[in-house]
Amino acid sequence: MVWLLVGVGFLGSASPGLDPADEIYTFLALCEGAGYVDHLPPLKPYPETVLRELLSRVVDRSTGLVRERALQYLDQVGTETSIEGSGRIDLRMNASGEFFGIGGGGIDARMYPASGVEILADWGLYLVDKQEGASLALARPPRRDLLMEGMALSSYETLQMDLVADSSDFEIGERTYYVKQSIHSAVTLGSSDLFFQAGLMRSSYGVWDEEGIVISQDAPHAPRFDLVWRTPWFTYTWLYMELVATDNEGAGSYRGKHLRLQGLSIPIFPWLSFGIWETVIWGPEFDLYYFLPLSQLTYQQIYAGAPDNSLFGLSLAARLPHGIKAALEVYVDDAEFYDLVEFNFNTLYKASLRAGLRWSAFTPFLAGISLDYLLITPYMYTHRDSDVNYLNYTHDGVNLGPALPPNSDRIQVKAVLTPVSSLRWIPSLRFIRHGNASEGYENVEPGDGSIFDDGYTEDGYPTFDAQPTRFLTQEVIEKTLQITQQLSYEVPAFHGVLELEGGYTYEYIWNVDLEEGQEATNHYFWFGTRFSW
Repeated sequence: MVWLLVGVGFLGSASPGLDPADEIYTFLALCEGAGYVDHLPPLKPYPETVLRELLSRVVDRSTGLVRERALQYLDQVGTETSIEGSGRIDLRMNASGEFFGIGGGGIDARMYPASGVEILADWGLYLVDKQEGASLALARPPRRDLLMEGMALSSYETLQMDLVADSSDFEIGERTYYVKQSIHSAVTLGSSDLFFQAGLMRSSYGVWDEEGIVISQDAPHAPRFDLVWRTPWFTYTWLYMELVATDNEGAGSYRGKHLRLQGLSIPIFPWLSFGIWETVIWGPEFDLYYFLPLSQLTYQQIYAGAPDNSLFGLSLAARLPHGIKAALEVYVDDAEFYDLVEFNFNTLYKASLRAGLRWSAFTPFLAGISLDYLLITPYMYTHRDSDVNYLNYTHDGVNLGPALPPNSDRIQVKAVLTPVSSLRWIPSLRFIRHGNASEGYENVEPGDGSIFDDGYTEDGYPTFDAQPTRFLTQEVIEKTLQITQQLSYEVPAFHGVLELEGGYTYEYIWNVDLEEGQEATNHYFWFGTRFSW
């Protein structure tokens, strides 16, 4: 595999100020549960000025291994202009012979041209080796049977990489190799208490540090403009994102899709916080009235008579004794409010919910352990529109929220273990259920239960009005068990840091692809190495 020869020691992960999946956010979430830092801002990734403030607070409040780790992260967050080289190799394969490999080289840059100005950027060049038939449009198509083909990804897993769609290719022997670029950037103006940011990056919003129900790190990177105001009494978030629309099958790329979110997080007590936010997605027009900072987005939608898609959400997070944090998020598209108030749940609602507990142990062996439950009702994140869908909750054909399709739920147990210094061992267990909410209905296109199945018949009748809930009530339910072991180890090397990581997922599926009686056992392996200097 020729790319192995050029891939070692070149392209690495982005700055934590550009990557919401960076392990620094898991560390900060555990520190929040332990009381070393209070009320993390919901929008990630954070500018490095915010990361410095939060990590400094952890250093001041903690001792021992926690303080030592916080100091290590502080060293990774720059304070001076620098340009660094970095690199990576990633191999993924399964027992069925699917293979995906990538390696390359690039640079990470930090610049501080003036007080209150921060510029972050990374650029990389990749060489990709893949099984024939695997899609290089890594984010599309969104349906699992197509997305998974040849990519060696477990069910409902997405590749945490952003590659520019243009590519060159060359052949060596009977294999074809692809050259692709990756770019992320952010410019931040202001202080850690009040800042404006513009950039191209992945994003995450909510009280959870991964797999968010509002905006998830699983979605592809997008142009983003945000204003965050942090005070002891509240954190206000103003966010605008430029999205890519597709047709109703997840194909094509069309400009003119927009997202606006505004949220307020309020610390009621030092140990209890409440959050509320609202989101609107529209297109292809560019409507400035959605940019009013002191307005209500649903009111603006009704006032202008715009056929847009609005959602709202609520969160509650509590830090309990002994380092335990409880959190609940609810995100709603459509609902019969008065029925729900009367506890009548056999009614119309399109919503997602995530609730769970996290214990910040911070013992020499165990850093933390979490248990959480994720629920997505039928047709949540979908929306009816024309041939080009500007209103559903997708970007470039991928759900902006969780990777699970509508009419699914998932329970997960995950731990972060540190048996020796610089070694992270993350075991997890997930059980997932999914059903096709359109099962048994005729003239519903595409009728497959995906995020592009809005539940309307061809003549415009909403099937979910007849039997509103239909949450996992179908005769055939696909069930998936996943057991994952992930290891990473860091060592100083060649005036830099070398990180080795690898993992294995065992997967068993009942009623594969909603075919009754079909069962499958899958094994997935991956290995990676990263080097920065």
